[in-house]
Amino acid sequence: MKILITNRKMSSRWGSELYVRDLAIELLRRGHRPMVYCSELGAVADELLNATVPVSDDLTTFGVRPDVIHGQHHLVAMSALAYYGDVPMVGVSHGWRPWPEQPVLHPNVTRYVAVDEAVRDRLTLQHGVPDERVVVVPNFVDLDRFQLVAEPGPTLRRMLLFSNYVSEGSPYLKAAREAAGTIGAHLDVVGDKMGTSTPNPEKLLGEYDLVLAQGRSALEAIAAGATVMVGSSRAFGPLVRSDNVEHLRRLNFGIRAQTLPATSATILDQITGYDPSDAAAVTNWVRANTGVTQAVDALVDVYQAAVDTLASELPDALESAHAMGTFLSGVTRDVNNLETEVWDLRPRAARSDRDTKNLTMVQGERNTLRQELAETRKRLKTAERDLGRTRTRAHHQQKRLDALMGSRAVRAQHRVRSAPLLKGSYRAALNLLGRS
Repeated sequence: MKILITNRKMSSRWGSELYVRDLAIELLRRGHRPMVYCSELGAVADELLNATVPVSDDLTTFGVRPDVIHGQHHLVAMSALAYYGDVPMVGVSHGWRPWPEQPVLHPNVTRYVAVDEAVRDRLTLQHGVPDERVVVVPNFVDLDRFQLVAEPGPTLRRMLLFSNYVSEGSPYLKAAREAAGTIGAHLDVVGDKMGTSTPNPEKLLGEYDLVLAQGRSALEAIAAGATVMVGSSRAFGPLVRSDNVEHLRRLNFGIRAQTLPATSATILDQITGYDPSDAAAVTNWVRANTGVTQAVDALVDVYQAAVDTLASELPDALESAHAMGTFLSGVTRDVNNLETEVWDLRPRAARSDRDTKNLTMVQGERNTLRQELAETRKRLKTAERDLGRTRTRAHHQQKRLDALMGSRAVRAQHRVRSAPLLKGSYRAALNLLGRS
């Protein structure tokens, strides 16, 4: 089967990009002909090209007509659908909130895939997709890449905050640092916004006892042998245990699982339930039930259902045109709203620019004063050192003077000068010598 997969970008190692990479490679392994269309190439596109999967930001470069489109991210998905015209599409959505995850509503889209129950409800309850057209295919993990490399230890001594969304100063990071400090654990942070993203997380996840993560990242950490507590930049979720792992997986370890406050107290409360034997059972369940092969089995079935449905229900040309017009109207409205928001932000941006310039000037003056203060302190330190040396020399001189004044010669001189009979002769002798 020739399968065109769309995704907004293939430049950064975020969730949907890595999903596309693993999916395309597994489809290729099975003998299918995957190809990827995106609006921005980059590191993940290079990985696919190295794996001999075609990737392009130009639809005209694909010299074959796909049998089905796996459509992620509505703008590039609709672009592909408009370009090929009569090709069936499976609309795939990964998120409850993001704008690009809106479904493409078009008669050629005969099946939809949601990665969890929240996304399913977005498609059906917010966008009117019929329930029978939606299939939940949960996220998966490449078990060959993420090997089991660790066994749960008796205590949680090494923690990892594994998220592209965390940034310095966020409550999420603050809570993790406080909790790690309380239990005496070492904490590392791996993520794009912290500048610590890695192309090979499979090489490090097994080094940690406790990993705070969500979505596919949570699955990957568990598969490697780590204990996971659900965590995101918004809120925390529970420690993953054998009695909740199936439920949390249906929620994609995502937004509906994240109902706890992002505080250190939440982490400390959740890890009281840590049990090494239970953690091992969780890893065994994940490795047995969440592999890429099971997910791709389900997706290929959905692709075939989409192809069969469109073959028996050819859409009317006018219906397709109306769907395209409605889509473009919605995008135009969204872009206009965004443009209005940007325009409204212009005065604030101008003030911010002035404030930034003033701040830069103040920071420059502050730095100059700091340099002057440092130089003054240096001079003061030198003066204090010189003063100390002078005091030391004066002390030595005083000791020598005291010793001299206590000598026999000085005492004898003093007695001679003080004796009434000798005083005159002594002064005369001094005058004669010129020492009076």
